[in-house]
Amino acid sequence: MSRLEKGVALPLLKVENSASTPIYRQIEDQIRTAVLAGTLKPNMQLPSSRALARELKVSRPTIIQAYEYLTFEGFLESRHGAGTFVPKMLPDHLPEPTVQYPDARSSKVSAPKPLSDVGAQFAKLTSHSYRTQYSAFLPNVPAYDLFPFEQWQKLRNRCIKQSKPNMLGYEDLAGSLALRTSITQYLAVHRGDVCDPDQILIVPGATFALHLAVTLLSNPGDKVWLEDPGPDGVRLTLKALNRTISNLDVEPDGMDVGTGIRDHNDARLAITMPSRHHPLGVTLSLAKRLSMLRWAQQNGAWIIEDDYDSEFRYNGRPLASMRSIDSTNSVIYIGTFSKSMFPSMRIGYFVLPESLVGTFRSAIASFARSTSVLDQETLAHFIDEGYFSAHIRQMQNVYGARRKLFTERAAQILPGLLDMEIPDSGMNAIGWLPPGTDDAEISERGA
Repeated sequence: MSRLEKGVALPLLKVENSASTPIYRQIEDQIRTAVLAGTLKPNMQLPSSRALARELKVSRPTIIQAYEYLTFEGFLESRHGAGTFVPKMLPDHLPEPTVQYPDARSSKVSAPKPLSDVGAQFAKLTSHSYRTQYSAFLPNVPAYDLFPFEQWQKLRNRCIKQSKPNMLGYEDLAGSLALRTSITQYLAVHRGDVCDPDQILIVPGATFALHLAVTLLSNPGDKVWLEDPGPDGVRLTLKALNRTISNLDVEPDGMDVGTGIRDHNDARLAITMPSRHHPLGVTLSLAKRLSMLRWAQQNGAWIIEDDYDSEFRYNGRPLASMRSIDSTNSVIYIGTFSKSMFPSMRIGYFVLPESLVGTFRSAIASFARSTSVLDQETLAHFIDEGYFSAHIRQMQNVYGARRKLFTERAAQILPGLLDMEIPDSGMNAIGWLPPGTDDAEISERGA
């Protein structure tokens, strides 16, 4: 096996043999300009002189001469045994570049071109701004520092060593069979939901799953029941897809299903978080679940069950899913590992009525193909070997202790400022402002 050549590819370098400027100087000028422009970034490794000479079809001494002069100027540095790099810190006094590249940002701005109807809706919306630095009291963010990364890496390395032929290719459109089987076993034990691996489709996260389900099960203009308050991301998705939102209040026992049936009986979809509503933390009562299922069956409607953050319950075991009592084949269940493990994994899943599996598989083939096969296989081992359940138990203890301490301190510090309400599950608390307070102003000043 041939030795791997390290260093970035440099297709930006062009050599003009007929130019009056010596070739080594042409290469110097172009690399210097690329460093100044930020195209070649600090600590970036360049190709070896031999590799670059071969690529540009010039002699190796020509490349060595260019590299040596740029090193003398401080634009490059040679690291013994490692190669040639852009320095981590550039010198304070830099010469002006002698070669100019066009700046795409300064190019002539053309008249705006039309977007699709969906594109125009997204253009009007304010998207989420996710933080890269996680500060204190940011709700619904897992304790990343307590995740068993060492064990996860060991399982991942084991999967790599197994060298399955499909590990680096595309997986079955439904996702890894091993992971789908692991999820069915987990749902049966922990959520009282018995299903078949063929009913499960792996997708890149719950947000994608929701978007796909709304697209496939409703048309622009159709009514959709939505809990109010509820997740902003779901509301933005529905607006962008031009669905008509039927806002239904969240009562102590969950969504106001009665008002939905009375005033919005012709809705095509209902989106609900029955096991753990976000942000209020309430659960949908059995009577309301059964009423919603009857409505869906009688009206040919669909129910999307968003099982958000339901693993972390501090009083009793997690509640059974709504899908587990659905005898009407009306419920599309969406699950995710973002809150229980870490969001960047981007693994979510559907549990579908058998009649929808083929349609959703075809759509996934068009929209997303498959998520990382290696991550799917690693997660299957993580679940099967008991690490996932152990992690959930540990996090329940950690979050429960933090919840208790927060409750105690809030009772001492916040009276008169916030009326705290601590749900029995999840990773957020609710602070109700005194009547007459301007919540928008408080939020702005708090930021």
